[in-house]
Amino acid sequence: FESVVRAANRPDAPEIVHEPPTIAGEPSFVVRARSAGSIQAIDLSRLTRFAREHRCTLVLNHVVGDFVPAGAGVITVYGADPGGAERDEQRLRQTMVLGVERTIEQDPAFAVRILVDIAIKALSPAVNDPTTAVQVINHLGDLLHRIGATDFRGAAPAEGGTGRVLIAARGWEQYLA
Repeated sequence: FESVVRAANRPDAPEIVHEPPTIAGEPSFVVRARSAGSIQAIDLSRLTRFAREHRCTLVLNHVVGDFVPAGAGVITVYGADPGGAERDEQRLRQTMVLGVERTIEQDPAFAVRILVDIAIKALSPAVNDPTTAVQVINHLGDLLHRIGATDFRGAAPAEGGTGRVLIAARGWEQYLA
Protein backbone atom coordinates (compact mmCIF):
# COMPACT_ATOMS: atom_id res chain seq x y z
CA PHE A 1 0.00 0.00 0.00
CA GLU A 2 2.83 2.38 0.85
CA SER A 3 4.42 1.91 -2.58
CA VAL A 4 1.13 2.88 -4.26
CA VAL A 5 0.82 6.01 -2.11
CA ARG A 6 4.46 6.95 -2.80
CA ALA A 7 3.90 6.56 -6.54
CA ALA A 8 0.79 8.74 -6.36
CA ASN A 9 2.78 11.56 -4.76
CA ARG A 10 5.63 11.67 -7.30
CA PRO A 11 5.91 14.74 -9.57
CA ASP A 12 5.15 12.60 -12.64
CA ALA A 13 2.10 10.99 -11.01
CA PRO A 14 -1.03 10.73 -13.14
CA GLU A 15 -4.22 12.63 -12.44
CA ILE A 16 -6.60 10.45 -10.43
CA VAL A 17 -10.20 10.37 -11.63
CA HIS A 18 -13.21 8.59 -10.18
CA GLU A 19 -15.59 9.23 -13.04
CA PRO A 20 -14.87 8.65 -16.72
CA PRO A 21 -13.33 11.92 -17.94
CA THR A 22 -14.88 14.03 -20.66
CA ILE A 23 -12.25 14.78 -23.28
CA ALA A 24 -13.01 17.06 -26.21
CA GLY A 25 -12.73 15.42 -29.61
CA GLU A 26 -12.46 11.87 -30.79
CA PRO A 27 -9.68 9.55 -29.62
CA SER A 28 -6.62 9.36 -31.85
CA PHE A 29 -6.48 5.62 -31.20
CA VAL A 30 -7.20 3.00 -28.54
CA VAL A 31 -4.60 0.57 -27.22
CA ARG A 32 -6.16 -2.88 -26.95
CA ALA A 33 -5.04 -5.86 -24.90
CA ARG A 34 -3.53 -8.57 -27.09
CA SER A 35 -4.48 -11.28 -24.62
CA ALA A 36 -6.80 -11.68 -21.66
CA GLY A 37 -5.46 -11.28 -18.15
CA SER A 38 -5.37 -9.34 -14.92
CA ILE A 39 -3.53 -6.05 -14.96
CA GLN A 40 -0.55 -6.72 -12.69
CA ALA A 41 1.44 -3.51 -13.13
CA ILE A 42 1.42 -0.20 -14.98
CA ASP A 43 4.58 1.82 -15.66
CA LEU A 44 3.26 5.29 -14.94
CA SER A 45 6.63 7.00 -15.51
CA ARG A 46 6.83 5.67 -19.08
CA LEU A 47 3.21 6.66 -19.71
CA THR A 48 3.85 10.19 -18.47
CA ARG A 49 7.01 10.46 -20.61
CA PHE A 50 5.06 9.30 -23.66
CA ALA A 51 2.23 11.76 -23.03
CA ARG A 52 4.65 14.66 -22.62
CA GLU A 53 6.75 13.70 -25.66
CA HIS A 54 3.65 13.40 -27.86
CA ARG A 55 1.69 16.24 -26.23
CA CYS A 56 -1.32 14.02 -25.82
CA THR A 57 -3.72 12.82 -23.15
CA LEU A 58 -3.75 9.17 -22.10
CA VAL A 59 -6.78 7.75 -20.29
CA LEU A 60 -6.27 4.40 -18.58
CA ASN A 61 -9.57 2.55 -18.81
CA HIS A 62 -8.89 0.07 -15.99
CA VAL A 63 -7.13 -0.07 -12.62
CA VAL A 64 -4.41 -2.50 -11.58
CA GLY A 65 -6.11 -5.75 -10.61
CA ASP A 66 -8.90 -5.54 -13.19
CA PHE A 67 -9.33 -8.51 -15.51
CA VAL A 68 -9.43 -7.45 -19.16
CA PRO A 69 -10.49 -9.71 -22.02
CA ALA A 70 -8.45 -9.95 -25.21
CA GLY A 71 -9.21 -6.99 -27.45
CA ALA A 72 -10.44 -4.74 -24.63
CA GLY A 73 -9.41 -1.10 -24.76
CA VAL A 74 -6.90 -0.46 -22.00
CA ILE A 75 -5.58 3.02 -22.91
CA THR A 76 -7.45 5.67 -24.88
CA VAL A 77 -5.19 8.25 -26.55
CA TYR A 78 -6.35 11.78 -27.35
CA GLY A 79 -4.47 14.42 -29.31
CA ALA A 80 -1.67 12.21 -30.67
CA ASP A 81 -0.64 12.05 -34.30
CA PRO A 82 -2.54 9.03 -35.66
CA GLY A 83 0.20 8.55 -38.29
CA GLY A 84 2.36 6.54 -35.89
CA ALA A 85 -0.54 4.83 -34.15
CA GLU A 86 0.65 1.26 -34.76
CA ARG A 87 4.15 1.93 -33.38
CA ASP A 88 2.80 4.06 -30.52
CA GLU A 89 0.19 1.45 -29.66
CA GLN A 90 2.92 -1.18 -29.27
CA ARG A 91 5.03 1.17 -27.15
CA LEU A 92 2.07 1.96 -24.87
CA ARG A 93 1.03 -1.69 -24.63
CA GLN A 94 4.48 -2.41 -23.16
CA THR A 95 3.74 -0.11 -20.21
CA MET A 96 1.15 -2.55 -18.89
CA VAL A 97 1.73 -6.08 -17.61
CA LEU A 98 -1.10 -8.59 -17.91
CA GLY A 99 -0.93 -11.96 -16.21
CA VAL A 100 -2.94 -14.95 -15.12
CA GLU A 101 -3.38 -13.73 -11.52
CA ARG A 102 -3.54 -10.47 -9.65
CA THR A 103 -0.47 -9.43 -7.64
CA ILE A 104 -0.17 -7.26 -4.54
CA GLU A 105 2.73 -5.03 -5.69
CA GLN A 106 0.48 -2.34 -7.24
CA ASP A 107 -2.91 -3.74 -6.17
CA PRO A 108 -3.64 -3.10 -2.47
CA ALA A 109 -7.25 -4.22 -2.98
CA PHE A 110 -5.94 -7.71 -3.73
CA ALA A 111 -3.98 -7.71 -0.46
CA VAL A 112 -7.20 -6.86 1.39
CA ARG A 113 -8.98 -9.68 -0.46
CA ILE A 114 -6.26 -12.19 0.49
CA LEU A 115 -6.41 -11.18 4.16
CA VAL A 116 -10.19 -11.53 4.23
CA ASP A 117 -9.98 -14.97 2.59
CA ILE A 118 -7.40 -16.14 5.14
CA ALA A 119 -9.57 -14.96 8.05
CA ILE A 120 -12.67 -16.66 6.62
CA LYS A 121 -10.83 -19.94 6.12
CA ALA A 122 -9.29 -19.75 9.61
CA LEU A 123 -12.77 -19.43 11.10
CA SER A 124 -14.26 -22.26 9.04
CA PRO A 125 -15.25 -25.45 10.90
CA ALA A 126 -12.72 -27.44 8.84
CA VAL A 127 -9.75 -25.31 9.96
CA ASN A 128 -10.93 -23.82 13.28
CA ASP A 129 -7.87 -21.59 13.85
CA PRO A 130 -9.07 -18.53 15.78
CA THR A 131 -5.52 -17.35 16.55
CA THR A 132 -4.76 -16.93 12.87
CA ALA A 133 -8.11 -15.22 12.35
CA VAL A 134 -7.38 -12.70 15.13
CA GLN A 135 -3.89 -11.96 13.76
CA VAL A 136 -5.29 -11.41 10.27
CA ILE A 137 -8.06 -9.17 11.59
CA ASN A 138 -5.45 -7.08 13.44
CA HIS A 139 -3.40 -6.63 10.25
CA LEU A 140 -6.53 -5.98 8.21
CA GLY A 141 -7.61 -3.33 10.70
CA ASP A 142 -4.23 -1.60 10.42
CA LEU A 143 -4.34 -1.69 6.61
CA LEU A 144 -7.91 -0.36 6.49
CA HIS A 145 -6.92 2.41 8.91
CA ARG A 146 -4.11 3.47 6.54
CA ILE A 147 -6.43 3.27 3.54
CA GLY A 148 -9.08 5.30 5.37
CA ALA A 149 -6.55 8.02 6.20
CA THR A 150 -5.48 8.34 2.55
CA ASP A 151 -7.01 10.94 0.25
CA PHE A 152 -8.10 9.08 -2.89
CA ARG A 153 -9.78 12.06 -4.48
CA GLY A 154 -6.65 13.13 -6.31
CA ALA A 155 -6.02 16.57 -7.67
CA ALA A 156 -8.65 18.13 -9.84
CA PRO A 157 -7.78 17.28 -13.44
CA ALA A 158 -6.25 20.19 -15.29
CA GLU A 159 -8.37 21.48 -18.11
CA GLY A 160 -6.80 20.97 -21.52
CA GLY A 161 -3.04 20.99 -21.49
CA THR A 162 -0.71 18.41 -22.91
CA GLY A 163 1.14 15.48 -21.52
CA ARG A 164 -1.67 14.28 -19.27
CA VAL A 165 -2.22 10.79 -17.90
CA LEU A 166 -5.60 10.14 -16.30
CA ILE A 167 -6.05 6.98 -14.28
CA ALA A 168 -9.00 5.61 -12.36
CA ALA A 169 -8.31 4.72 -8.75
CA ARG A 170 -10.20 2.78 -6.15
CA GLY A 171 -11.76 4.81 -3.39
CA TRP A 172 -12.63 3.86 0.18
CA GLU A 173 -15.91 2.24 -0.92
CA GLN A 174 -14.17 -0.03 -3.42
CA TYR A 175 -11.72 -1.25 -0.76
CA LEU A 176 -14.62 -2.20 1.48
CA ALA A 177 -16.58 -3.98 -1.27
